[in-house]
Amino acid sequence: NNNKKTKDNNENPPTTEHTTMATLLKPRVILFWGSGAVAVGSSGILFRDLTDFSQWVKKPSRNSVWKTYQQRHELAAVCMAGSTVNTLAYFLGSQSARPASPLIWVGINLSAMGLFFLGYFNNELMFRERNRNALFVSTCDAAKIMKDSETAIVTQLNDTEEPVCFPDHQITRPHVARVGDKVRVNSNGTTQEIPVTIAYCGLTGTGIVYETPRLPDGREREFFPLTQLENNLVVMDRTTGAIGHQINGLNETLLLEKLAAKEGAAATGEANYDLVGKRPKDATLQELGVEPAQEVASWRMTVGDFRKAFPLGKVFVNDYKEFPKLAQPVLSLYDKAIDMIFYVFVDLVHNKIEAPLFPTIENKDDRLPNKTRVWGLNVGDDFVAITEHWVKKGPHCTRNFTVGSNEEDKNYLVASWDGETESLGVWIRPSDQPITNAYINVHGIVVPATNKKKGEPEVDAKLERLNTVKAGLFWFAWANFFPGTRLNPEEDIAGTGEAKKTKSFLSFW
Repeated sequence: NNNKKTKDNNENPPTTEHTTMATLLKPRVILFWGSGAVAVGSSGILFRDLTDFSQWVKKPSRNSVWKTYQQRHELAAVCMAGSTVNTLAYFLGSQSARPASPLIWVGINLSAMGLFFLGYFNNELMFRERNRNALFVSTCDAAKIMKDSETAIVTQLNDTEEPVCFPDHQITRPHVARVGDKVRVNSNGTTQEIPVTIAYCGLTGTGIVYETPRLPDGREREFFPLTQLENNLVVMDRTTGAIGHQINGLNETLLLEKLAAKEGAAATGEANYDLVGKRPKDATLQELGVEPAQEVASWRMTVGDFRKAFPLGKVFVNDYKEFPKLAQPVLSLYDKAIDMIFYVFVDLVHNKIEAPLFPTIENKDDRLPNKTRVWGLNVGDDFVAITEHWVKKGPHCTRNFTVGSNEEDKNYLVASWDGETESLGVWIRPSDQPITNAYINVHGIVVPATNKKKGEPEVDAKLERLNTVKAGLFWFAWANFFPGTRLNPEEDIAGTGEAKKTKSFLSFW
């Protein structure tokens, strides 16, 4: 009988298909491939939602980003466990019966660890915010570190203090830095020091300075870059867990909670952050009891012009960019590599090509080329964008206009180009009378032009900057978040205070 079975086996050997199926059904093979899929899959979710590289292919939903961030530690643990089990399944047991080739094992684990690093660790390493240890140097010391032509965001917290300058190339990496404390005088005559923070987005092209008041229990808010969506920075408050877009200046977590309370959880879904990606109308915010963050006025100028205009001012320096630590050679090399990547993708690509770096823009507006620099501002629900070219073409490089969604919040403004410091400012006029035959310098002083005409009003007081101006950001970003924005409006120069109908862009260009 045994001889007969052997003969039958020799005459009918098992097929290759049967052999392969039997191999795949072995526990060791199942464990190897299953754990590898778990490791790559969990790290892939971290990569998809918590890095922006994946947005070259597809933009994740805001809700998905938030859920993944909340579960990032669990996903990291699953990834590490999957990779460990995958390695054990490969090496334990007979070497001749390994479930795959060495290249496949290396490929699975390198892929998992690479995606894991980029999704879990890289953002915090790459954007080490400066909430507590921001470094500022004098304008003289800054001249030794950076070029005079370096563009910068400038702000001034208190009249008794000199302005502070944040060069683009220095603030790009941390994205977030503490500016200082703004002194506010309360109605009862007491003073209050309010922390102020700058949030910078290289993809949007500007920095916005916000008051970030302490919590009622005295704790300070500490913001850090979470990710970017639609080419704009999304920040998170580490203290409270609240998130929000840099350009909106809203606590989107609070807004979502208020919407849920008003409409019910069934209407808003389970913490659906996709509902709060764009800024609601002011009336809606007031009804919900959500106040936009208070902005501090800021403007643009070069580092060289800043030194001339404010020689005693301070200049922010990114310490881990300019002063690498020899005691941390790996981290210093990493920083050098990241600086090079930013130079290539932001300076040489994003700032030069017409299209946004990530194809995730929802609202497109072709009234201006995408990368035109605009000065975006708002009063209430009236959003306006002006261009440097339009201001320079005005009489004495000055344009008068009115912004405000109703009579109660109407602001009479004047935009002026200071040729000496090459800086554009948007100022609040003291009355509805337009400022003519003059320009406003970077200090807010009205400088008469050649000869004052008879009947022109005197303006002796120093003008105040409008605090909602986002200086020199890209048009595509402003138009995406505030569709329907007015572009280059102008007021009747006759001094009636009535605004003309907004002309088309081509009539001013």
